[in-house]
Amino acid sequence: MDRDYAVYISGEFVPVTEEVYRAYYSEKRREKTLTEKDARHGLMSFENLDAVASDDPGVEDHIIANETRERLAAALTRLNETERELIHALFFMNLPLAELARDLGIPRKTLEYRRDKVLAKLRKFLSLF
Repeated sequence: MDRDYAVYISGEFVPVTEEVYRAYYSEKRREKTLTEKDARHGLMSFENLDAVASDDPGVEDHIIANETRERLAAALTRLNETERELIHALFFMNLPLAELARDLGIPRKTLEYRRDKVLAKLRKFLSLF
């Protein structure tokens, strides 16, 4: 039984030989299988990265922000517990400097000095990474 073979290209069917037809659809199926396999394993192809980057202008910013958070987390682990608590209260809990100084029972200027000293230490640690 003779059969006509065609592949769908650029919106139209193009007549081809059986060999071309089988090779074309074999490759299409292979691409689909690999894409499905990558999706199951949480992988993304380079082509998809280009598409994501062009669709979402914030992708690079997101990656940089994640890297910065990781570097900051590593730098914070190098501080002693008192220094970490100070940074946490001021920057993560957003406590006002005056309120924190009052709660700790120390002068505000002393707390400002400690904050500046800890921030300088963090800057030094961040420059090492």
